[in-house]
Amino acid sequence: MDARQRVGGIAALIEAATSIVGIAMFVTLLADYTTGDPTPSESVAFLVDNQAALRVWNIVIFIVFGIFLVPVVLALHERLRAGAPALAQAATAFGLVWVAATRSPVACGFCSSAWPHSEPQHCPKC
Repeated sequence: MDARQRVGGIAALIEAATSIVGIAMFVTLLADYTTGDPTPSESVAFLVDNQAALRVWNIVIFIVFGIFLVPVVLALHERLRAGAPALAQAATAFGLVWVAATRSPVACGFCSSAWPHSEPQHCPKC
């Protein structure tokens, strides 16, 4: 196994870990916000009281995931291109579009961390 495949495999494991951590935080630390029907004042109070947890959650699910998605996409491209070149091209295109344009996980994650009090539509990159 060459180095790129090894890096892609490690990145995929990190991606799985970020998903598990994000879901675990969502159903435990953030459960009060995601269940029920909070009033606007309850929502604001929750967000103010849990800024640190929300920042960590945002960094894990957007920034870390987005950074490690690139080596996964490139490793998959390398692995698939000999046996299924059309699939490799399609998977690479979708993967890189997912990173760069569709969700912009890294850009939006950095924006939310840099401007935590702004609305997403006011973020210059989101």
